[in-house]
Amino acid sequence: MSVYITCPRCHASLKANKLPAETRTVACPECHERFQVASTGITAAIPQPKIPAAAPEAQPEPQVAASLIATRTSPWLAIGVIASILLVGGGVIAAIVFTRQPPPPAAPPVPVAVVKETVVKETEGTPPVDEKDNDDKRRQDFIRLMIEGGTSLNSQRFDEAVSAYTEAVKLSPDDADARQKLSEAQAGLGKQRQAKLDDDKKRADALQLVKKGQGALDEKQYAAAVDLFKLAVDKNPSLAEATQGLIAARAALQRDQLDQKRIAEYEQLILAGKAAMKAGRYADAIRDFMSAQRVVPDDPIAQQFQREAEKQLDGLMNRAEKQKEFQRLLEQATTAMKAKSYEDAEKAYQRALRLFPNDATAQEGIEDAQKALKQTKTEYAAWMLRGNAAGQAGRFGEAALAFREATRLFPTDEAAARALRQAELAQENQNIYFRAMDAAGRAMSFKQYADAIVAYNEALRAAPGDFAALQGLRDAQQGFEADAGRRKEFERRATIGFQLLKSQRYADAAVELRAALKAMRHHPQAPTVDRQADYAEAMANATAAMNARRYGDAIGHFEAALREFPNDFAARNGRNRALQLNQKNKGGKS
Repeated sequence: MSVYITCPRCHASLKANKLPAETRTVACPECHERFQVASTGITAAIPQPKIPAAAPEAQPEPQVAASLIATRTSPWLAIGVIASILLVGGGVIAAIVFTRQPPPPAAPPVPVAVVKETVVKETEGTPPVDEKDNDDKRRQDFIRLMIEGGTSLNSQRFDEAVSAYTEAVKLSPDDADARQKLSEAQAGLGKQRQAKLDDDKKRADALQLVKKGQGALDEKQYAAAVDLFKLAVDKNPSLAEATQGLIAARAALQRDQLDQKRIAEYEQLILAGKAAMKAGRYADAIRDFMSAQRVVPDDPIAQQFQREAEKQLDGLMNRAEKQKEFQRLLEQATTAMKAKSYEDAEKAYQRALRLFPNDATAQEGIEDAQKALKQTKTEYAAWMLRGNAAGQAGRFGEAALAFREATRLFPTDEAAARALRQAELAQENQNIYFRAMDAAGRAMSFKQYADAIVAYNEALRAAPGDFAALQGLRDAQQGFEADAGRRKEFERRATIGFQLLKSQRYADAAVELRAALKAMRHHPQAPTVDRQADYAEAMANATAAMNARRYGDAIGHFEAALREFPNDFAARNGRNRALQLNQKNKGGKS
């Protein structure tokens, strides 16, 4: 934005960057006129100092006036008077002419001009724009846009890169590098958008699978729920709903499988008890019905059958049959004591005493069973405390052992059985977690970031929300993104190097191939590129030796190239040529 000021005297157009903040006095460089410029854009000449006005001319003397009047009456008299006036007044007039100051010139009207603030362009009175300045500005803008585009492209901000390169191409449409970079940015943007669409679709599919899995879980179709949640995790490993749903479905399936097994065992015991009652073996029937109640606690059907069997047993009037049943109950109690089922042993002794209330063996057996039961409850409580403490400390293997001992003491105790299942599931997940974290650590050490991401996701499926796994996953993802840039640089430099090899520009090819290896040494194609780089260096040294007529050195370099690629035509032909020239050179010297 420029400002032009017009001189009020010579009307020269003066250029300024901006208007003054207050009224200023300036001098025109053309006519040197000094004038004022106001902050409003008005210019005016400086006011001149005031000069006192000249005194009015003296009125003619009365005598002269009378003489003039007299001429009207006598012409000759008038002529004489005029002549005398001329003779006498000539000196007076001359004196007036030479003594009076000339009146000051009238001040010219103050010229006023308005300053116009305009954008510099080709208009009347505006200086022409320098084309060189425009070219320099365009070039500077072009370089700035190319730098911005390159920075955005390397950071995979493809939308910003496309915008910068598009503006650069507008400034320099014939620049091949700008057009190529614009194509790369557009291709990257397209891939990025497609990848986002794919990710969004996978997430949507995973959420749909999670919804179906939750529905199957609600309908107690646990196996189907596990399969659906597994598919959701495969679609989107980072979806928390999928991993949590899979864990819940697996636990529900495990419980359901145990429940199915218990139901089958319960039904088998009920059938056995009924068969024993039908055969008159009421003690056996009572034992079977009690065992059924251990499988399904407080089951009313088993309790009813047990009461009927006990009623039938109490109704036996034949002493021989009572004695036989009594012995059977003692045997059951003894077997239960050996199996450390002290509750069952106590109940068997009590039923035996119902048949023969004064029997000393049964009474002693009840006391032993009660004493052992009390001690067993103490041990059970200790094992449960140990298991809970180990579980809270994350030592799930130790917790599982403790709960297993508690269930051994009281096989029918649901709390111990449930704690054991949870500890075993946590131990399995912990083992999976440790294996996955170990695999992820090895992958990170070898910079195999894709494998590390898979391993960390597996660890998070086993331990959702684990801080170490989450941090490792973020590091692996950052490494993978950085690796992608290095991989791209590796592939670009390697491609250039291979093209230079085809053109037999061995020295340049070696430089590019070494640069590719420097960009990413652990690339899967690095061994191949390394071999090609050795070959290119050997061929470059051989060519230089041939040009310098050092044929012996050239032979060694050609053989080094052949060690990398034994069937290479250029190296084999170059070695043969070097051998011939070397032999000829030796013959000439001799």
